Amino acid sequence: MSKLHTQTISLTNCPTRSITLYPTSALVVRDVPDIVVKPGTNIYTIRHFTRHLVPSSLRISGHGTSSVITDTSTILLSSPPDDEHFDSLASLESSLAAAKPHPKSVDLKQL
Repeated sequence: MSKLHTQTISLTNCPTRSITLYPTSALVVRDVPDIVVKPGTNIYTIRHFTRHLVPSSLRISGHGTSSVITDTSTILLSSPPDDEHFDSLASLESSLAAAKPHPKSVDLKQL
């Protein structure tokens, strides 16, 4: 079984690269620095999205690394975690780390 790597990221201080407005939505592109990608399965908990986020609209891309993104999945918490919910978030992250990888998941390997 591959090793799981976890990292929590806050969007609060991430710079916005661009915003494109559409009649019923908007495309917001952010630069998220300091993401650590390690060989194996990487799980990122991203905090402070807008409450208007459409989970199926999330897109991920990267540059500056020889790693390849092979699969993504999204789990939306019922309410954004804050300091008051930190223990619940830590419990969720612990459960994710203990869970078996999804059968269709593919390890990220550095080339």
